[in-house]
Amino acid sequence: MANKDSKVKYEQFIERLDFFILFVFSGLLILTIVMACLIGNEILKSTNIDGSIHIDSSLCTVFFISCFFFFLALYRITIVFKEAIFFINEVQINHNAIILTGYYCNTKWQETLDIKNTQVDIVTQKRGRAPEIHYLQFIDELNLKYNINTSFYWSYAEILILYRDIKNLQKEKIGTVKRTPKN
Repeated sequence: MANKDSKVKYEQFIERLDFFILFVFSGLLILTIVMACLIGNEILKSTNIDGSIHIDSSLCTVFFISCFFFFLALYRITIVFKEAIFFINEVQINHNAIILTGYYCNTKWQETLDIKNTQVDIVTQKRGRAPEIHYLQFIDELNLKYNINTSFYWSYAEILILYRDIKNLQKEKIGTVKRTPKN
C-alpha cells in the first residue's frame, strides 16, 4: 500500500477547546468558591453568648457539598484541557511504518511507529447519556498510547478505514471494539 494521508487541516489549540463545557464548569467553580467562603465565614461567626462555638451541621453539610462540586469542576476542566492539548491530524501508512503527525498545544510533532510492533484498537467510551465516542488507539512497543479523535476531528468512517487498512497491513483479523468505563 502506498502512503495514505488523512486529514491535514490544522486547528489551533484554542479552537480545539470545548468552550461551553469550560464556561459551565468555570461558573460552577466560581459558585462553589463563593459558597465555601460564605459558609466558612458563617461557621467561624457562629459563637454563643458564653463564647463557645456552635457549628451547625447543615452548614457543614453544605460546605462539604460545595467542596465536592469544586473538585468536580476542577477535574472536568482539567480533562477538557488534556483532550485539547494533544492533537493528531495526519496519519501516513507505509508498508513498515505508521507516521503520526500532530500538535502538542501549538507545537508540531511527528512520531513514527513500527507497524509490526504497534497494537491498534478502536476504543469506545460512553459518558453518561451522551452518545458513544470512538477513538483509534495506537500502543507502541514502549506501551505509549496515542489516541486519535480526542478533539472529535475525525469521522467514525475515517477511523474505521484507518483501522481496516492497518489491520490488513499487519495481516491480523479485525477485532472487537474495546469499551472503557465511564468518566
